[in-house]
Amino acid sequence: MKQTLLTTSLASALALSSASAATSFYSDTFGDADIANNSDGTVPAGVDSTYSNVVTAGNGSLAESGGSQTYNAGSDNWARTELHHNNDYANPGAGESLTYTWTISNVNITTDQNPTSGANDYRVQLNAISANRAQGTGSERWIYTEGGISLDMFFNATGADGLKSAQFNPRTKSDDQPADSDGTDFGFTNVTQAQWDWTTTANTITLAITADGYTWSDSLGLLNFSQNFADNADLGANPAEFTNGYWAFHSGQNNDQGRGTHLLEDFTATVVTIPEPSAILLSLVGALGLGLRRRR
Repeated sequence: MKQTLLTTSLASALALSSASAATSFYSDTFGDADIANNSDGTVPAGVDSTYSNVVTAGNGSLAESGGSQTYNAGSDNWARTELHHNNDYANPGAGESLTYTWTISNVNITTDQNPTSGANDYRVQLNAISANRAQGTGSERWIYTEGGISLDMFFNATGADGLKSAQFNPRTKSDDQPADSDGTDFGFTNVTQAQWDWTTTANTITLAITADGYTWSDSLGLLNFSQNFADNADLGANPAEFTNGYWAFHSGQNNDQGRGTHLLEDFTATVVTIPEPSAILLSLVGALGLGLRRRR
């Protein structure tokens, strides 16, 4: 009988241990017409619900209404509009993860800079930027020096086949790579209009970060890029750049003489954490104690 009770208690303790991962989910569907704050989404305790908005030269703008944000990069070459989530998320430990999603839609090229050249006209950039850099100032990859995981999405009104096209371009930047540089390039994924008509079809871009590396993917099955930090010659395993965590960046930018706008329909951040070993040990002790008390 004693052996049965102890076995049952151990099984209960192990069940508590295996179920110990905790999930925190943040979301904003931009339905409150408040650019600076998320007052209608899901905000876990302790998570900052505010944003910083940076608009560079060229009378760009950012507006929120009807469940989306509209990004207008304005009238200047390379001008951009940025949104920074003011929450710093911790660097995931072993068995933990941080996952960001951004849903992009209604990309509209208002100036096709050169219909015959196939040059890209507009760019959306997504970043998980090192928390060593503060939110609130211009922070595209070209500028920041603290480190980041980055994705460029290029949009072209007239591709080589005369139709719309897009490109995904994952990059990283370490704290050894200076300002006025574009980090490390991991190649382009070309997307045809038949694969993604970005004027009418939304696409959710996902960045999943673990202790070992990261993965970029999308809801249309067009993007799939994974990398271990140990395989990144600039960052290396256990990058010091991310010891203090990450914050999320999103922008719309004119690509040289091209002009455009797009919508951001929603943004989420999901964190999966593992409690400290001491917490798991307390669960084990508690379960064993319960079993012994029942035996008496």
